[in-house]
Amino acid sequence: MVTKFNLYAGFIIALIVVAALAYFAGSSMAPTKTITVTETITGAPATKTITVTITQTAGAKTPAKTATPPKPAKGPTKVIEVSNAVVVVAPKDAELPKVEAKGKKLVIVRYEVDLAKTKPIGESHAFVDINPAFYRDICADALIVAARKTADPTIREALYEAIYKISNDEAPILWLGQYKLVRVYWSWLHGRYYHPTLAERYDLLWEDSNAPKVPIGVRDYVNDHRTYVMVTIGWPDTFDPAADYETFGWAIWHNIGDTLVTYWKDETREVVPDLAVAWVYDKDATTWYFVIRGGVKAYDPWHDKTYDISAIDVLFSIWRIARLKLDPSWMITEFVDVNASKVLSEEEFEKILASGELVAEYKGKKVHPKSLDELLKLFGEYKAYNSRYFYIPAAGNGTPQVKSL
Repeated sequence: MVTKFNLYAGFIIALIVVAALAYFAGSSMAPTKTITVTETITGAPATKTITVTITQTAGAKTPAKTATPPKPAKGPTKVIEVSNAVVVVAPKDAELPKVEAKGKKLVIVRYEVDLAKTKPIGESHAFVDINPAFYRDICADALIVAARKTADPTIREALYEAIYKISNDEAPILWLGQYKLVRVYWSWLHGRYYHPTLAERYDLLWEDSNAPKVPIGVRDYVNDHRTYVMVTIGWPDTFDPAADYETFGWAIWHNIGDTLVTYWKDETREVVPDLAVAWVYDKDATTWYFVIRGGVKAYDPWHDKTYDISAIDVLFSIWRIARLKLDPSWMITEFVDVNASKVLSEEEFEKILASGELVAEYKGKKVHPKSLDELLKLFGEYKAYNSRYFYIPAAGNGTPQVKSL
């Protein structure tokens, strides 16, 4: 089964340009190769064409050519130096400042603000819009959108570090917390780990067989070496994952359900298969396909039985979250046009792969698979899988419009 995501958001257009060593506005380096890619994207009320120009430079400096005078800037420009890159954020048509990259990668993010689709601060809600400070920074917004769009982990890391630096400089809100996480637990408990996004998997923890056996004070339950007892904030608000939006509830869902991809324990750089056993994307990294694992069981409470899921179940779960429009829904509607989603057959997906234009990356390897077998070989997945696929294009008209200004 394959899920196809189109990640284009459309409210702030963030174009990422990566140069090798340094970029000097008003001068060029020889030889210079310019590649222009034009992509037509539908899904909004009108079709919009975006032109992305990528300039690759090398060699010695040559006299600068006469350039067309830049248009007046339609927003701020920021230059942010991070650990492994220099990030420049600027309006789409603005002249870039002179930047010395100091041997680091240069990442340029271009943006365009759509004021008509920007939600006014006066109409915002603190945590519904994930903005408790009621704060707007165009450059930070552009970086966030750009980080969501890129599949390159090195670029994404640079973009998020730039976002952190803006947040530290602006200090729009003061968070109270601890720099180091302190955990208190008994010495007979082993395997604990910390991930900044996901809860621990309880099936990866274990206790010594000689751990104490103590009644917990609730009915006849006993805390022994086969029981894991924790202190938490309280019961989830609801046992519906499409509605629940708090810490303990998400910890439960992470332990009893699957996401398309996941992180192994405390890994934060590279995702690994979970519900999806393999995935590919197009040359622009805006369309993604996920092959869904077969033999996954779901529970039907109406008939009190389990059954093997299909791609339709996965698609329905995504559709349901978007349709209910409850607190977690933005994580779907911000990226996915659920109404344009559909299920593909294996034959349809094989035809798409046969073009050789899709890209698959995993564990440092990058290939252009031309068949499902080639794709699964990259991920080392030879087990049975279902023969249905589905794709999910990007969010179109009607998605949350919380951007810029």
